[in-house]
Amino acid sequence: MTPWFPIFIGYALGSFQPGYYLTRLVKGSDIRKMGSGSTGARNVGRILGPAGFIAVFLLDALKAVVALWVVMHLLKSSEFHELVLPAVVAGHIWPVQLGFKGGRGIAPALGGLLYLDPLLLIAPAIAALILAAVTRRFSQSLAIAFLAIPFGALFLHRSEAMVEATGLTALLVLFAHRAYLPSALLKSSAAVEPRPGS
Repeated sequence: MTPWFPIFIGYALGSFQPGYYLTRLVKGSDIRKMGSGSTGARNVGRILGPAGFIAVFLLDALKAVVALWVVMHLLKSSEFHELVLPAVVAGHIWPVQLGFKGGRGIAPALGGLLYLDPLLLIAPAIAALILAAVTRRFSQSLAIAFLAIPFGALFLHRSEAMVEATGLTALLVLFAHRAYLPSALLKSSAAVEPRPGS
């Protein structure tokens, strides 16, 4: 088995878009042409309500868990398995079968981190709560707070590969939210912006 195969598995599973298919099934519509255009849970929640949000968020998180489990336990691969998480997130953001237009990576990133090392979620959770209290923009605040994860990995003496993988994951999530970050950082009561999906 080629050492790059685990990364392919991560991208392939990440490309599966529950939000797109669920909206197609229930509404017969393309979620990419509705709301913010994201296939993620938050945008789906606007169309299908809280039940749609919860279902898509959990499924998006679960696909990262499944990808990591398959690579680490079923394939028993120790090569590049840290990079499976950013591969899942990349697949979620740029799914090939949907013209590279997917979600924004928060749910699969959270699911994968919860599976790999729950302690790494402490720092971004604190940072996100502080930022959200100031900006009142939770999704953007959480995206920015992801930058704390690799520093948390360093603080907890995780492997160099884990630091690099979490750093890459954080950058992918931040890049996916790039259009919304200026208004989150420079919040104005008069500003009106579309909300990002997850």
